[in-house]
Amino acid sequence: MIATRPKQSVALIFAWLLVITAFPVLGQTQATTNDALPVELIKSLLKLEIKTQEADFENLRTISSENIGLTSAWLQEQGFRLIPQEEILKQKQDHIISYLAIRNISYPGDGVVLIRLARVTEGRPCFSAPFSTQHILTYEFKLEEIVGMKVWAGRLTRDSLPFTLKQGWPRLY
Repeated sequence: MIATRPKQSVALIFAWLLVITAFPVLGQTQATTNDALPVELIKSLLKLEIKTQEADFENLRTISSENIGLTSAWLQEQGFRLIPQEEILKQKQDHIISYLAIRNISYPGDGVVLIRLARVTEGRPCFSAPFSTQHILTYEFKLEEIVGMKVWAGRLTRDSLPFTLKQGWPRLY
């Protein structure tokens, strides 16, 4: 397209500059939301989960490698064992296995990250049918500055019931 007037050519150049500068910004925004979670966020999640487990008298230290970008060295220091999905599938064929798994990560806005963590127990008992149960916990994290350092501050926002209520049970009001 050839501009015949100087005002049109200036507007055309301005429009092209706007388009060229907008595309890299859009690409960067998508990359940060699709990248693996920061290592410090996963570390904060697992430290908070340890405290939550202590309050629930639980001690799950096996974590699924799905959705995690950590090496096993730091996990071993904290007492965790990283287990690949293939090994989970293999073990639950003949045994009962309990592990932690990150189920969902969402970014609702304002720098908040919501992580749904599942405490999973599944497998095949000796003389019974295979089963699978999940206890879903939702943690909320926000990057905050504390004493000049940026840290992921988190809290447990939602805990699923450890049991399911069947329809028809009397409600106590």
